Amino acid sequence: MRHMLFSLNQRQHGILIYLLGRAGPTASTGLSARFGVSLRTVRYDLRAIRAALKGTGLRLAAKPRTGVWIEGDAARRQALLSLLREEGTPALMPQAREDRLVWELLASDEPLSLQHLAETLGCSRSTILRQLPAVKERLQRFDLELRRVRGRLLVTGTERDRRDALVRSLIETLDPDQLLNALRGVEATRSPFLEHALGINPLKLSDLAGIVKIAEQGLGVKFTDESYVSLAVHLAVAVQRLRKGQRLTMPEDRLAELKRRPEWRVAGEIARVIRARTGVAFPEEDLGYLVIQLSASRRQPPVDANGLPHRPAFDPRAVGMADRFIRKVGARLGVDLSRDTVLREGLLWHMQGLLNRQDLRVPARNPLQLEIRQQLNLVYTVVDRVIDEMRPELGGDVSEDEIAYLTVHLAAALERQGRLPKLRVLVVCSSGLGSARFLAARLERAFPEIEIVGVVSALESADSDWGNRADLVVTTVPLPPLPVPWVQVSPLLGPGEMDRVRAALRRPLAGGWPAADPDEAPLVAELMALIPAYAEVKDPEGLRQALTDRLVTHRVPIELAEPIVREVSLLGIRVGMQARAGMAIHLQLALPRFRAGHYVREPDLERIRQEHRALFRAVERGMQLFARWHGVTVPPDEVVPVLRYILRPQEGEVAS
Repeated sequence: MRHMLFSLNQRQHGILIYLLGRAGPTASTGLSARFGVSLRTVRYDLRAIRAALKGTGLRLAAKPRTGVWIEGDAARRQALLSLLREEGTPALMPQAREDRLVWELLASDEPLSLQHLAETLGCSRSTILRQLPAVKERLQRFDLELRRVRGRLLVTGTERDRRDALVRSLIETLDPDQLLNALRGVEATRSPFLEHALGINPLKLSDLAGIVKIAEQGLGVKFTDESYVSLAVHLAVAVQRLRKGQRLTMPEDRLAELKRRPEWRVAGEIARVIRARTGVAFPEEDLGYLVIQLSASRRQPPVDANGLPHRPAFDPRAVGMADRFIRKVGARLGVDLSRDTVLREGLLWHMQGLLNRQDLRVPARNPLQLEIRQQLNLVYTVVDRVIDEMRPELGGDVSEDEIAYLTVHLAAALERQGRLPKLRVLVVCSSGLGSARFLAARLERAFPEIEIVGVVSALESADSDWGNRADLVVTTVPLPPLPVPWVQVSPLLGPGEMDRVRAALRRPLAGGWPAADPDEAPLVAELMALIPAYAEVKDPEGLRQALTDRLVTHRVPIELAEPIVREVSLLGIRVGMQARAGMAIHLQLALPRFRAGHYVREPDLERIRQEHRALFRAVERGMQLFARWHGVTVPPDEVVPVLRYILRPQEGEVAS
């Protein structure tokens, strides 16, 4: 019985488990929708299940216009269900199939046929074709292309980009705890996909974990769990690719620079251990790539035999930066953080790694970046502003992932002091004081992260200085332009309106944390410095007044640029506030043209598209999302003017 049942593929296992768990019939269309395959594939799967059930005392029954079900004794059904669940073979759902498809294409250096991929993934060729657009988009994030070669599919790009994509694909596909337990040698975490992907038994992953520990001992550090897993997977992928004869390339001057780093010696020791165990030799270029991964890894203080954290000699640059960061955020928040040793210790470790990543131009990966920005928006904004001030000593822009990590350090310190800032909300209502207070009470109960700073009438909001004392205005009546965002709701705050308030609270503040001088407009000053690089300014004071009217008195909706910023951030490029504002202004002024069908002709289109391929595609994807939101069409020529706002601050840093 076991032989027949376990000849089923992953999806067929899933369908059988699903049918065993149901008391009544299930329509084939329901199975098609649930498992993301065609009706034809469902029919093939049911035929395989019917054959596999022979000898079990159960049978697959079917009735036209009713559906299919499993017939047989209840005890036998339960026994078979338990047996299948113990094996833990998951059904290959659409997302899992896409993940497997990405991996199969990345791991192959030869073109693959649709038939081969369909047989490997247990689905039809049409199902593969439907998933190719999403696969192509995922590959483009790593500057890889999916091409058709004689009717077959082939991924093209550099070996380094391919390895980065293989590592990220595996880490993002599998549950982090599953990977960590597999590295620890926990047998219960066996994964067929993990075995297939790395070409090794997960128990041998524990050998890789031991090799990562060699790195920790050699460097006198302890890696975070995330970096620990990432390094082990990097090593596994490197061994797999080198076995196939695929080597990395690296400029000689870059290699010479890496040889001077302390991680070079540790990388050499790791390579010697791997060669002794596998016979795979690491060329110098691969050693250099390993040095980059070791240097860019996030670290935490190891604990000595007495249970005390080890305190290494930190880079003086990291010490100075951590201390300046603490002073600057404390000054902006009005909080004394100088005595928080936990904060300083954490920042020292992070700044050390941050400097390495900035020097090597390796972006950090923070899987919680979006959640941190949403839930700790005010703290994130403060950190963003302070890091922007420190940009010269950091050697360029810092990614949003890094800012999110620093945000967590700062938020923890503020929590320890009971000073975690809240978003200041002003309630404006014209229905009477009772309804206004009712609205304020509902807001405070629904959103503990806010502080109601006032409940006023529409007239009071216009005549007073409330706008400078709030970060968001929630109003029941339309308001004239204010220096802060506002959202209109009904006095009783319905469910849909609750979502609108939540979205407004999570939207990053365009102006950052309130400055000491409320009349100060740093964004205007930044734009006044940026615009002359692209155009002759005949009336500087007139331009300054126009920008002030537009950005301060009548604020530009900075969120217009958000789709582009999001796509560009996937390349590890952080878009500064002046570039965001420039793009937002450009898009706001261009919208009437787009709606009228009037477009610019860009003579440098092909040159810029070729010189900045990855960045161009990212901006183009963001522009297309912007176009869908506003019901307009945006041709490729219109991408270039927007892209220039990013190129100027990133000059010399954007990889083509």
